[in-house]
Amino acid sequence: MTVTTYVGFSIIAFMNMLWMLLPFDNGELTWPNHGTGLRNTIPLASSFSGVMNDTLAIRIGSAWRFPQEFFFFPVPVLSGLAFYALQDRHGHERGGSEPHVCQGSRT
Repeated sequence: MTVTTYVGFSIIAFMNMLWMLLPFDNGELTWPNHGTGLRNTIPLASSFSGVMNDTLAIRIGSAWRFPQEFFFFPVPVLSGLAFYALQDRHGHERGGSEPHVCQGSRT
């Protein structure tokens, strides 16, 4: 296990050095002051801007509506309600009616 940990950390350190030293040509991905090495954070505004908003957009009158805003809150809430409604609740009843469980750790 120690050899595996050492090898893993060595690979990560090696890749960090390559990340900063390899000559990348894309101006959006490289550091603006040096021109070599990749940035820590890459701006996605030019490539992925509006992907979620423009997908399945519906025009109602003069306003645009996005189905994602209707799924953001109700879908997790309804899935949680369905999970708890379909759950087997006999475990709580059996545990509460068992005298050995109610007795606790007394010997």
